Amino acid sequence: TYLGGGSFDNIFSMDLDTSGNIYVCGYTESIDFPITSGVYDSTFNYGTFDGYISILDPALENLIASTFLGSSGWDFCRDICGSVQRGEPKCHAYLW
Repeated sequence: TYLGGGSFDNIFSMDLDTSGNIYVCGYTESIDFPITSGVYDSTFNYGTFDGYISILDPALENLIASTFLGSSGWDFCRDICGSVQRGEPKCHAYLW
């Protein structure tokens, strides 16, 4: 499975929830990085990098949700903690 756009993309962290969905976070330079509708930030913010969080189904066939996290500066999502694996309803991410 490929997750990315037409420029440099990096995954820093991955985690699973109790249903086997895969949470990934990292950073991207791609203005065409795949983003889903109805998310926190659907627009690349034109810093050098934008952070992102994406959720894929267990078969890695469908992008459930994907959002940018960033500003006009350098933004990275460095880590997703294990709360999703414990069945907690929130995904916590460390942004830098």
